[in-house]
Amino acid sequence: MAQFHFLDMNDARRPSEFPRISERYRAETMAVWYPPSRRKLFAGKPQPIEVHVVDLSVAGALFGAPTNPAMELGSKVKVQFDEVWGVSVIRNVRASSSPALSFYGVSFFQMSTELEMKVMDLVVAIKSTS
Repeated sequence: MAQFHFLDMNDARRPSEFPRISERYRAETMAVWYPPSRRKLFAGKPQPIEVHVVDLSVAGALFGAPTNPAMELGSKVKVQFDEVWGVSVIRNVRASSSPALSFYGVSFFQMSTELEMKVMDLVVAIKSTS
């Protein structure tokens, strides 16, 4: 089984500075999340944003998403894989080579049984194609 760890070429930090609870695997799937509104004056209702799942594990994921300055470490964000809902917690934020895109390392928070099963199914599918 091939194992991948994502590290942006412009990121000077070492992988050891991002401790992993479980192994992450390269994912080719999408998800939807509801980050805080980027509006400064009047906080709007969070809108669904499609994110690219770069890495996935049973404990968390690395999302490629539009840069949002309202996203801070420790923020809780609703996430959806297909029709299964859950909550993720932002653990790290990294800039990419494009200012419009950032990478968000998240861990899953209070996973429902449905989300656990969905993530397990995705991880198994990824591992079987590696």
